[in-house]
Amino acid sequence: MRRRDALTALAMAISAIAAPRGLALAGDDLLMEVLRDAGPQSRRILASVEEFELQILWTRCVRAPDGGWRAASQHSSGVQRRRWFAAASFVKLPLAALLLEQLCARGLIDKVDTLRVKLDTGPACAPLPAAAEGGWPLLRLLRAMCVVSDNLAYNALYELLGSDAIHRRLGELGLGDCRIAARLGCGGANRPGKLAARVLDAAGKTLWDSPRNASEQPQLFPFGRALKGRAWMEGGKQIDGAHDFSDSNFMPLADVHRMMLELASGQPLGDAPAFALCPAARALLAQIMALTPRACPDPVYAPDQFADDHAKWLIPLDGAGHLPKGLSIASKNAMSYGYIGDSAFIVDQARDVAFGLTAMVFVDRDGVLNDGNYAYDEIGRPFLRELGAAVLAHERRQL
Repeated sequence: MRRRDALTALAMAISAIAAPRGLALAGDDLLMEVLRDAGPQSRRILASVEEFELQILWTRCVRAPDGGWRAASQHSSGVQRRRWFAAASFVKLPLAALLLEQLCARGLIDKVDTLRVKLDTGPACAPLPAAAEGGWPLLRLLRAMCVVSDNLAYNALYELLGSDAIHRRLGELGLGDCRIAARLGCGGANRPGKLAARVLDAAGKTLWDSPRNASEQPQLFPFGRALKGRAWMEGGKQIDGAHDFSDSNFMPLADVHRMMLELASGQPLGDAPAFALCPAARALLAQIMALTPRACPDPVYAPDQFADDHAKWLIPLDGAGHLPKGLSIASKNAMSYGYIGDSAFIVDQARDVAFGLTAMVFVDRDGVLNDGNYAYDEIGRPFLRELGAAVLAHERRQL
């Protein structure tokens, strides 16, 4: 047995009583040690953790007897289930899983290459992709949403599933604190009514009919009001006082991390309720989540417009502007209203190392939200790169 595996087994045996769900919960000392050595932005954030609202989850994994991965221990810092933050594009992760659940249940996953999505011509709350004759290729929408975080693709797939069905299923999965009620870029109410949608085969035959729902149930922040900031910018004017985000999208970071571990790894890694995905759907989603824009077959993205780290922020690029060879990084990132984060399952294939890492940090400059005055490039993204690189370096040293 390798030293790393032996130490992991010992830690799991000691903590079995305290972790009845099978996951050895480690303290934060190791994570703090890694952060202090990560780099200048990490030390800056550690000096003012509450100001930056830092939340981190790190799950260390080992090989299972069947050749897959299993979670061995977890480290965390600042994770607060009731703390509101802008979920932003994290909401695309459950939407992708719920879409593929439906394709599996309807026996359509083997036809995914040929399926198309059509919406009715009613007024849409949020912007949708440009019209396409015969509808949009479903797989193209899914890839665009996951690979470059395309908001229009998300909006189209949201109309296909519908808010009521989304939240009913999330509740069944023990994810009832998640709120995914808002389309992205919608200037009106978060309950505009679901558009009718259909999934068609190559010949134009309807295989899945998703009717219009004019009255969706309200989906509000589950822990009271979500007030944030000292002021809000709207229409070029500053409105003093905290803004109420109670009807915005929200996902506890622990739920983001749980979904990412399952969906990005291609397998449930714990005993929490798992998405009802057939093997082909699990493999497809994990593969899509690991794509860089230049490796995406459809849509095709120009490398000079979409860098490898366009939506993967936890690992620095190499000298050629690529993510390091030998690393598989299946992930989903998020950025909105001064919040910036990333959630990834990272595998170093050469060294047989894997871990899950999810982080969120708040880098607003002035307390005025919706003004675009955020330190994403100066603090947020450098911090995420430092964190991911430091955790990867630590994992490699344990071999």
